[in-house]
Amino acid sequence: MFEDNNNREYARLLSLLEINVVLDDQTVVKGQTKNIGFGGVQLELPLYIAVDQEVKLIIVHHGKPFTIWSKCIWSKPKGQLVSSCDAGFTFLSDDRETYERLRDLLNELVDNESMVI
Repeated sequence: MFEDNNNREYARLLSLLEINVVLDDQTVVKGQTKNIGFGGVQLELPLYIAVDQEVKLIIVHHGKPFTIWSKCIWSKPKGQLVSSCDAGFTFLSDDRETYERLRDLLNELVDNESMVI
């Protein structure tokens, strides 16, 4: 199922995946996807991420991790809890291997209805 939003260059798949987010100080936090596509991802995070902050996203697919460098393009605190947020990231990595791994993951999400919400 694709999310329809005319402000996006790429369609996004609604999904629930766990992604490790590596911050500048090498702290690793676990985020959960709300949607993901070729251009970026929306994450629910247990801490606030500032707009323009660059992070490393580590996605494990079939037991093999791959890294996508990303930049936060929007961030919204969740309710009164400023320590958690929903945030949108655009992917900065554009190498072929990362693109192919992301493509395989997205194709699997489309094919496996149990992973799509």
